[in-house]
Amino acid sequence: DWPQIAKNYAAMITRMDGDVGKIMKLLKKLGIDENTLVIFTSDNGPYTGVPTPIEFFDSNGPFKGGKRDLYEGGIRVPFIARWKNVIPAGAVNSKMIAFWDMLPTFTDILSLPAERETDGISILPDIKGGKGKEHKFLYWDYGHVRPTFKQAIRSGNYKGILIESDKRSRFELYNLEEGPGEEHNIAEQHPDVVSGLREMMKKAYRPTDDYPLRGSAIDGQGNNGFPQVPGVVVNHEPASSGVYVGAPSIAILPGGEYVMSHNFTSIENGDRGKVHKTAIFRSEDKGLSWAFLTEIENQRWSTLFYHRGALYLIGVYEAFGNAIIRKSVDGGKTWTSPKDERSGLLAKGRYHCAPVPVIYHNGRIWRAMEDAPEGRQFRALMMSAPEDADLLRADSWTFSNKLPYKESWHNGKMKGWLEGNAVVGPDNEIVNVLRCEFTDDTYGTAAIARISHEGDTIAFNPEEGYCRLPGGTSKKFTIRYDPDSRKYWALVNWIQPCDMKYLEKGEGPGRMRNTLALASSPDLRNWIIERVILYHPDIKKHAFQYVDWQFDGDDIVAVSRTAYDDGMGGADSYHNANFITFHRVKDFRDNLNFGPSWKKK
Repeated sequence: DWPQIAKNYAAMITRMDGDVGKIMKLLKKLGIDENTLVIFTSDNGPYTGVPTPIEFFDSNGPFKGGKRDLYEGGIRVPFIARWKNVIPAGAVNSKMIAFWDMLPTFTDILSLPAERETDGISILPDIKGGKGKEHKFLYWDYGHVRPTFKQAIRSGNYKGILIESDKRSRFELYNLEEGPGEEHNIAEQHPDVVSGLREMMKKAYRPTDDYPLRGSAIDGQGNNGFPQVPGVVVNHEPASSGVYVGAPSIAILPGGEYVMSHNFTSIENGDRGKVHKTAIFRSEDKGLSWAFLTEIENQRWSTLFYHRGALYLIGVYEAFGNAIIRKSVDGGKTWTSPKDERSGLLAKGRYHCAPVPVIYHNGRIWRAMEDAPEGRQFRALMMSAPEDADLLRADSWTFSNKLPYKESWHNGKMKGWLEGNAVVGPDNEIVNVLRCEFTDDTYGTAAIARISHEGDTIAFNPEEGYCRLPGGTSKKFTIRYDPDSRKYWALVNWIQPCDMKYLEKGEGPGRMRNTLALASSPDLRNWIIERVILYHPDIKKHAFQYVDWQFDGDDIVAVSRTAYDDGMGGADSYHNANFITFHRVKDFRDNLNFGPSWKKK
């Protein structure tokens, strides 16, 4: 016996068939059936939201998907036309057409001028048995205001599908002549076809007043459904999830692809399962779109870097955990596991770090780190290894001594230091430039600790070791040296004059991350603000922070832990960010030097 839901479905089809008959009888009764074009079609494939009918009746035949999908089962529909004495009975045409061809066809039939140009073409010549114009491609999208956004494009026998959500993005490619069931994704085998279809998507996806851009990965203008967010949205976690995103890092592969990582942190009552995970994304179009690759268990506060044919991810096992490193030889898809001292477990203890630079100097790789024997009593250190060493082996690495700060430093106001940057100083020696924290409202000050040539000693002179660095207090920064300009560059959370009022009201400098500025220095001690990159006047729930970046020719490419409006209540706070965003600073060396100078005292 048929299940009741199948009976209901069959009854609706039977009734529809009868109603079609009623319409045809009415046309004949009115005497207009011979000069009326009758079309039977549907708006989408069968509904998949209930069990049984599709499978029971084999509604889709060989096609995959259904309503709300952009697979053939969702968008390929019947098109049956009757026009007596014009369309021969039983005629079949394989022309690729779409609903937006109907209005041009109807105006053509009625010999009416088109009021404006559309994407549609008239199929009247084909209806009459001739051959009309052909579409170069057909484009669809679905989910403009939904969590998952889908785009599809058909050109010839090839069909591309881009599926994006807050977590990931994937592009699928099918040859419909060889496999109309879309069972075999051939995107990896045909990167040239994928590239061409992406370009067609870019041309097809254009805004109107009624249909503003979702901002997808296609055009890079505040995408993934958040057009108000500056930059390109790589990932999003609404505050309601109890999870926020952080610690972004970016690396550039030899082929020009970008790979970025970030981890998750749990707010109270959030998803504790995500806390020690790091997500990996990859972009093959200079940051315009990002594809989710994988999530790594037990990896935090990490830096991505490329070295001798492999990607590495160096950080800690968990918050205040062992120092570890992982390796990927397939562009970030799969990673080694730090099981022991031969496979990436570098040191046991309560280590802490951030996505800070990994640099090369004197044949060694350098990276700053700190540990905290108790609470947040951070001790600065430097780790290094020979460039030709096996970086997964603990015995390849040299750890310096661990240098604690002293509360007596900086006129007795020193409260801590952390998240240091390994930098080659003007004297060609390695230094560690550290973010500082103070007990008062001191801001714009960092510390420069010196590292021995061998990397086994770190030392600090409080009489001359401090420097004036905008954003150097209570906020993480990244410093890199550019040999072309012979300057050090940093993206920092500068406090603009217009926001100094918040300091006067008792807001600590660490709570003001609403400005991201580009700064430069010839010597690490005298800094100038070159330009403001991002700004929002609110300091409570807006921030561009923990920015990691790389030089890419004349540009800087950066990833940010961003707190911003998302239409879902916004970020939990400036600190508990809801976005990871990508940004490009074009022609970073060309600036007006409008900002103030920050000179050593």
